[in-house]
Order: sequence, then C-alpha cells, then structure tokens
Amino acid sequence: MRLQFRLILLLVLVSIVPFTILGYYTYDLSAKSMERHATIHLTSVADTRADYLDSWLSQRLGDTRVVAGTKSVVDNMRTLRTADPWGMEYQHAKSELEAYGYLVKSEYGAFDEIFVLDTNGTIIASTDKTHIGDDKSTREYYREGLIDTCMTNVYVSPVLRIPTMLVSTPISYNNQTIGVLVGRINMSTIYSTVCDRRGLGETGNVFLIDEDGRLLSSISGSMDLDAIVYCGAGRDYTGIYVHDGEVVIGSHVWMPEPGWYLIVEQDHDEILSALHTLLTRAIAVTFGVIIVIVFFSILATKQIIKPIRQLYDGANAVAAGDYSVQVPVVTDDEIGRLTSRFNKMASELGETHKKLENQIDLVNRDLERERRKLESVLQSMPDPLFAIDSDMKIMMFNRACEEFTGVAADDAIGRLCHDVVIGDTCEGRCPLRESIDSCAEGVCWEMHVTDSSGRSIPIMTCGAPMRDADGNITGYVEVWRDVTELKQAADAMKKANVKLAIANKELKELDKLKTDFMNIASHELRTPLTSIRGFAEFVADGALGELNEKQKDALSKVVSNSDRLLRLINNLLDMSKIRSGKLELNLTELSISALIADVVSDIQLLSEERGVTCIVDVPEGVTITGDRDRIEQVLVNLVNNAIKFTPKGGTVSISLVEYDDCVRIYVRDTGIGISPDDLAHIFEEFWQVEKSKGTGLGLMISANIVREHGGAIWATSNVGAGSTFGFMLPKAVEL
Repeated sequence: MRLQFRLILLLVLVSIVPFTILGYYTYDLSAKSMERHATIHLTSVADTRADYLDSWLSQRLGDTRVVAGTKSVVDNMRTLRTADPWGMEYQHAKSELEAYGYLVKSEYGAFDEIFVLDTNGTIIASTDKTHIGDDKSTREYYREGLIDTCMTNVYVSPVLRIPTMLVSTPISYNNQTIGVLVGRINMSTIYSTVCDRRGLGETGNVFLIDEDGRLLSSISGSMDLDAIVYCGAGRDYTGIYVHDGEVVIGSHVWMPEPGWYLIVEQDHDEILSALHTLLTRAIAVTFGVIIVIVFFSILATKQIIKPIRQLYDGANAVAAGDYSVQVPVVTDDEIGRLTSRFNKMASELGETHKKLENQIDLVNRDLERERRKLESVLQSMPDPLFAIDSDMKIMMFNRACEEFTGVAADDAIGRLCHDVVIGDTCEGRCPLRESIDSCAEGVCWEMHVTDSSGRSIPIMTCGAPMRDADGNITGYVEVWRDVTELKQAADAMKKANVKLAIANKELKELDKLKTDFMNIASHELRTPLTSIRGFAEFVADGALGELNEKQKDALSKVVSNSDRLLRLINNLLDMSKIRSGKLELNLTELSISALIADVVSDIQLLSEERGVTCIVDVPEGVTITGDRDRIEQVLVNLVNNAIKFTPKGGTVSISLVEYDDCVRIYVRDTGIGISPDDLAHIFEEFWQVEKSKGTGLGLMISANIVREHGGAIWATSNVGAGSTFGFMLPKAVEL
C-alpha cells in the first residue's frame, strides 16, 4: 500500500470517526427522546379514551337502572304479572311498556332495542315485536339481571352484523324482583369515538380487546395480537414490541369493570421518521465532507510525499554507487532535517567508500603476500600435499608430491587424482570424499601408494574438506606421511607387548604363590609360636625351678620376640584377607567413647614406662555401628605408634569430635615427626619410616579397616614438631 494512500486514509479516518461516533450518540439520544415523548403521548391518549369509555359504560348502566325504576315501568310490570294475558288491562299495560321503551330508545340514542322479561325469562314486551314470546331463561344476562345490573360481553349481532352489548337490570317492587329490563346497545357509536385515529399519525391504531383476546373494535372476531402477551393479567403496559411484523410503540390500559384492554399503537418508524430524514441528510453531508477531506488530503499528502520520493530516488542512487547525489531541502521540518542528514550521510558514505577501496586494495595485497607465503610453505613441506576440487581434479601439487610420484605439478594440475596417484584405494573413487560425506569432518586412513621407483609405500593419508562462505564443499586437501618406520616400530612394540603380557602373567602367578605361601606360613607358624611363647612364660614363672637373672632375661626376650613375631603373623594374615577381599566386619552398636577409654587404659603401662603423658578428650555416650575388635586394632596401632615415636617427657593426646552422621578421632603426639617423602607413602604396605623397627603393615591395615567401615584416614606432620593421625567413621555403616 502506497504511503500517500495510507496518509489519505488516516486523515479521513481521523476526521470521520469522531464525527461518526458523535453522530451515532446524537442519533441514539434523539431516538430515545422521541420514543419517550411518543410513549407519553400514547399513554395519555390511551388513558383519556379509556376513561371516556368507562364513563360511557357507567352511564349506560345508570340509564338502565333509571328506566327500570320508573313508576310507569313498575306499575305496568305489576299489571302484566296479575292481569289476564288476553284481557284489555294486560294489553294496555303492554302497550304502555312498549311505548315507554320507544321513548327511552329515542331519548338516549344508545339503545337499539328495549325489552322486558318476566320472572320466567320470557320476553313479554319489546320495541322489536318479532322477539315477543322468546324464551331467554338460559341466558346469563337474564339470570344475573334478576339479581343486579350487569352487562354482557360484546358480540356481533347475527342479523345486523354490528358489535352489540346487552345491559340488564332487575325491575323490583317492595324489594322483590318482578321482571328484568334489558337494553341492547350498538357499540359502533362509541367505537367510532374511542378508536378515532386522529392525533396518532398515519399508522396509529386504537384497539379494544377483551380478556380472551377477542378484538372488540372490529367485526372480524379475534386477532392473534402480541399486545396480549405484553399486557399480562390485568396490568397496564407501555413499551416497544413487534405487532403484525412491524415494530410499534404501544400503550395498554386495563379496564377492570368490563375486563377489556384499550390499546393505542403507532409504528416506530413513523415516530422516528423526522429523525430518519435528518439522518439521511446528515449522511449526505458526511459524504460531501469526506469528498472535501479526500481532496484536501491529496493536496496535503503530495507536499509530504514529494520530498520523501526525492529521498527514495536519492537512496536508490546511493545504492547504485552514486555517492555524489544531493537531495534538495525544500522544508525546515522533520523531513527537511532528514534530507539534510541524508545528504551528509551520502557524502560520508562516499568518503568511507574511498577509504574502504584503499583498505581493500591493501588487504588484497596482504592476501596475495600471504598466499605466496602459504604456497612457499606448502611447496617446502617435506610431506606430499595436494588439493583437488569437487570434481576430483588436482588444483595444487607441491614439490614433495612431484618427488614422490615422479609427476610434475604442471602435468598433474587439472587431471583426475586417481589418474596421477596410483594406490590400492584410488581406482576410480575417492576414499576422502566418501569418508567426509559420511562424517562431515576431516579423516585419516592408511593406504599403499606406488612411488616414482615403482615401490608400494605404506602411507598415512589425512584429508579435510575446503568450504566456501556458505559451508558448501568446494574441494579437498590431502597430506601423505610415509609410515614405513612407524609400522616397523609398531611391529616391534606389538612383539614387546606380547612378551610383557607373558611376563605379567608370570608375575600374577608368582604373586598368587606368594599369597598362598604367606597364608600357609602364617597358619603353620602361629600354632608352634603360641606353644613356644606359652612354654617360655611357664618356665619364666619358675614352674621348673628357680631361674637366675640371665635366664629370666633370656626368657623375657623369647616372650617379647614371640609377641613381635605373632603380631607380624597376624598382620600378614590381615594383609592377605585385604588383598583377597575377604576382610569381614562383625558390625554391632558400640560405645566409641568406652572403647577409647579401654585402649588408653591398656597402654597406660607402656606410656608410663616411656615417660609419655596420655591426654584424653572424648565426650561420653557417643555410639556408632562398627566392628569393635577392628576399630580397637586401629586405635591401638595409632596410639602405640604415637608413644613409640614420642621422646620421654612428651605427650600423646586422643580426642573425638561428634557430628550428625559421623565421628572424627584424632591421635596427636609431640614426637619426631614424619618427613614429607615418608608421609606421602605412610599408608602403603611394607613402608617404614626411618629408625622404625615395625613391619610396615600396621598403618596399611588400619587404613583398609577404616575404609571398609566407609570412613577415611589421613595424617599430617612437621619434622621435629610431632604428627597427627585422624580418621572418620560414619555412625551407620552401609555394606
């Protein structure tokens, strides 16, 4: 959509939309006001005519009562009741009644017929001779007329074809009904007055409807009127509704005494006709205004669009490379400032373009220099290298390729690679392209290529794709490497690996033999060693006689070395179990606080002999799950080591820190310390620190016991400042 058209459309919308909204609300308010005034007018007409009709009916009822109560009517009625129907007295009374009826009919004008019924319901006198003698005893107006004044519903006379209503009243003498006086009323006279359409326009109508929905103001019988629906049971109604397919404004007045509705209606369109005429004129004016607005919008937008089009033409010129273009500045508004800025930008672009051309020239020179440098590097490479395009034709062939294949670069370039390179995988296909098509990256593979002397040389070929800026493959680069020596080295390494595997198998067998020997030796040595130790203690206790000091000292050394040897055997057995994965834990809930106290108590004598003070900082009541004997073994080993390496006068402290899910136990001494080299291997098997007389198995076994419990063990030390061994045990062990 062109900008000028959009601007014109915008101006028209901005002008017309508020006007349309204002017109709509004005029309709506005017329509509601006219509807309200029409409703008031119709209601007034309906009320006035209903009151008039009600008054007229009341007068007719009163007229009937007056006539029935006159002395002449009562006296003549008495005579008719008692006289001989064939006698002169009877005929005279009848004539007087009929004459009086004619007089009443003429005087009041509303009655078409006056007739008198006796108490048996027979017409005995009437202004219409044809009705004398008719039996009306079954008629409602007779039965109700014996009691009080009443009127019937309006009906259409079958003879005269006019709307008719009967009014009856009793003829009484001394509070006794002696007959019924009935007046037949022609309703056409009152209908012409009540249903007059004057003041209701061309479409106004007045209807009388009884409570059964019959149309009383017409001889057509009944009508299916929506008015009946709106009125409800005995209620007035005023509003807008649809009648006979037309929207009307109507006012319905309920007349309770006769049980009628008086309905006044007028077409809604006629009521609003003046407003519709005004609306038509307003629409015509609106179209005229739109035409004027469009005309002036075209003139205004031309002034706006012209400099924009000039800018557009200038932008096209700049896009085509004409940076000297200058758009005329014809206004001082935003478009004028934009034009000035555009002219300045075009000049700056021209200068920038010149600078870029100079820079591009410099870059091209640098690229050419780098290309030559790269070509020099590629040509000087010791490994053969060549490049092929997407059609597998050689584009570049370095000197190493020339020397290897015996083909000159000028002869190779432009030929298919498999016509130049003779190899066991090059006949009519390119493994490089096939591999890259499957994996999209560079690949390497081994192949045999025939060199210039005709020998088949094993080479390792590595290739990669060359891609353009869009990532499309434009060619491939391949580099060869002679792997003859590498394959020879690989064969030698393969043979060495075979020998190493054989040696490793022999070592495993030797290690198994060593483990079996240790198990057997430990079990076989433990029994006689236990006997030797027991016999030595037996002799040392004097069971075979008194011993001198030398003998006691000798036996003491036997017992001491037996204990040492027994510990060594136990350590060897534990190490064997650890290696075979058969170290089992007997888990129970134990008091770690009590266990530490027992261990300290057992070694108290040793610490006193060495002059070392033991300090215990352990809270009471701390319990964990673990193997009591194994944990005691760890504690004894750590505390014994601490006492062993602490000089006289030093201290050894044992402390425990409890956490939510674990405990940490620390054994600290003020001994000689451990060097960093020894500390790195302190938990390895058979590792002994300097001046140590142990087996080198205690700490290794302790570490494995702690790990089997799911814990950890560590050590820190400074030479000459003592050592700290700590380990962590979880409160609940998960096997």
